[in-house]
Amino acid sequence: MEFYDLRFNAAGDRQIKNFQMKKHSFNIIQLLMIIGIILMINVISAFFHIAVDFTGDKR
Repeated sequence: MEFYDLRFNAAGDRQIKNFQMKKHSFNIIQLLMIIGIILMINVISAFFHIAVDFTGDKR
């Protein structure tokens, strides 16, 4: 009975570790997506400023 409990606890710990790893990798993917969106916004705003500089009145 004790051996069964230990085996059950080991399996539970393995499931918890797998869940934590999946959660961690999902957070890394989310972080990469946020960084990519920030870079895309910076590039779009840079192109917008260049277009405004080209089409705006020259001082």
